[in-house]
Amino acid sequence: MVDAYNMVAVYIKEQTAYNAELKEGGILMGDYTVTSIKSQVRSPLYTQTSGFLEDIDSFLMPGQIGLQLDKDGVLSLDENVFDEAIAEDYMGVLALIGADKTGNSDSNTIEYYSSSSNYTTAGSYDVEVNVSGGAITSAKIKLASESIYRDALYFGNIITGESSFDDNGDPVNPENGLQLSVDLSQDGVFTATVRVKQGFTGAMEDTLDRILKTSTGSIKIDKEHVEDQIEALKDKIELEEYRLSKREEHLIARFARLERTLALIQNQMAALGF
Repeated sequence: MVDAYNMVAVYIKEQTAYNAELKEGGILMGDYTVTSIKSQVRSPLYTQTSGFLEDIDSFLMPGQIGLQLDKDGVLSLDENVFDEAIAEDYMGVLALIGADKTGNSDSNTIEYYSSSSNYTTAGSYDVEVNVSGGAITSAKIKLASESIYRDALYFGNIITGESSFDDNGDPVNPENGLQLSVDLSQDGVFTATVRVKQGFTGAMEDTLDRILKTSTGSIKIDKEHVEDQIEALKDKIELEEYRLSKREEHLIARFARLERTLALIQNQMAALGF
């Protein structure tokens, strides 16, 4: 993974760098999409991994298991730190690397049941459920970072996140595919914090999937934008060539008229004996 990441990082740097000796920039220098891609792919390597919490999980960031980015964006693995992390909490290291939307809850009444590795957004969710007469009468959910709850669907003792998609086929809400089970043995209003965990490699994979989507990926959109720019330049060149050809025709015609005028004057001067 380190080698693959560095191959991409070096390639992007080469294509976006300025060569002071040759006084020329890389072919992708100044391309916002490429800069954005570099930032998006790099982000999971230095930010806190989604769904992991301090004082609960042994490791929160890739740097804690030996992965480090230097000032040039090159990734390296400190094997000593990695070995120490494995010795401390082997399963914790595996989770930080590759947890695939696994979950847990801080409540015995509202418990994590399942989630979608493709559609559920990793993170901490606040959940509120009303149970009356041994049945769920309402259920609400939101990311801990959000301020407004959304209604959740429920059937029997299972709560399911609303599963609509936008025109690009992406989930409208982060809880898409998330399912929770509720103990219906007691009535009341119950709350829980549910954590959906995703390792940093999964976050990188999701980022790459978004970038590489055949119809809505950022590379596809940027390519279309560049193609539009090329077409606009071609149109501008054709228009300029047309303008220059008309200008040329005008100057040639003007020169021809001047030649005829000069010949006429010369003939008149000859007739007058000059």
